[in-house]
This record gives sequence, C-alpha cells and structure tokens, in this order.
Amino acid sequence: MNSRSILITAICGVLISCNTPARPVEQAKETSKALQDKGSLDEIKISRGRADLIESIYKELAEKEAALNAIEVSTSSIQERSDDSLKAFSDYNQKSEEYYNAADRYTSRIKDSVLRKKIEAIINTSKTAYNKRISEFHDLINQMNAKSASLDDLLVVLKLTRTLAVIERYQGNNLPATSSLQHLLREYEQIIQKTDSLIALQ
Repeated sequence: MNSRSILITAICGVLISCNTPARPVEQAKETSKALQDKGSLDEIKISRGRADLIESIYKELAEKEAALNAIEVSTSSIQERSDDSLKAFSDYNQKSEEYYNAADRYTSRIKDSVLRKKIEAIINTSKTAYNKRISEFHDLINQMNAKSASLDDLLVVLKLTRTLAVIERYQGNNLPATSSLQHLLREYEQIIQKTDSLIALQ
C-alpha cells in the first residue's frame, strides 16, 4: 500500500469516527433538503445531466459548517490560481515550441547538406538550452499535478464520509410503514379468493 493510500485510509477513519458525536442534537433531527424535495437536485447537475445527490447533500452541509465551507473556498481559490499559473507558462512555452517547429521546417528547405547540418546543430543546441531552462517548471508542474490528484482523492473521501451519515440518518428516520402494503396484500387475497370461487372448472 503506498503512502497516499495510507493517508486516505487514515483520514477516512478520522472523519467517520468524528462525524456522529460532533453533530448537535438539532442537526441530527433535521432531514437534508436534498432528501426532502426532488426539485433541490436540479440545482446541481453532473456532466451527463443527472442530478448528483451526494454533491447536493454536501453543498448543504458546507453552507452550514464553517470548516467545510473553508475547504470549498480554499479549493476553488487554489484551482483557479493554478489554472492561471499553468496558462501563463503554457502561453510562454507555446511561443518557443512554435518557433522551433518553424525552424525545423525552414532548415529542411536548405539544399546544401553541409550548411543544413550546421544550422541543425545550432538549432538543436538552442533547443537543449531552452529545455534545460524550463526543466524546473516541468518538475514543479508534475509535483503540483500530483498534489492536485491527492487533494481530489481526499475531497471525494470527505464528501462520501460526511454525506453517508446524512443518508443513513434519513434511512433510519424515514422508512415508510408497512401497514398499507399489508392491507393491500389482504385485499389481493380477498379478490383472489372471490375470483377463484367464480371459476367453474370441469
């Protein structure tokens, strides 16, 4: 098991153990609006257009709990700033990539093979120097992508562990009575008996 898996497992245990005791009595008696009203699910859609109940419940929790809301705000902020930083480097890098691609095309037009090889060597030296110059950026971007993936995993775990308590509370408090089904079964039996009594088989 790698270190990230161990971290996620540990956080699951902490979150699950802390969920129920920390809830105030008033909140424990409430039923999530997402579970009360079908229309509330329309506020949040996943990519295929289906309502996401987990996201809807979690959004409601985050609106009530300062710690969850702070995570939402921090995550949104760092993702936006990460995108801006990545775009700045991408725009910068694209110019050089376009230049070297064009330089290769220009070089291929040189008929003199000796002269062409000299120019190719000059261009390749420049490419090598440029790649060395931006190597730190690539390392940092790889590290940032790994951190982003770890954060995404933990956010999924957080949402599941916090919303699981809500759905389980709903399950315990809102199970319909069986009396109506039992009554219907008795009616079915009565109608079956009456119907059977009217059938005369030789």
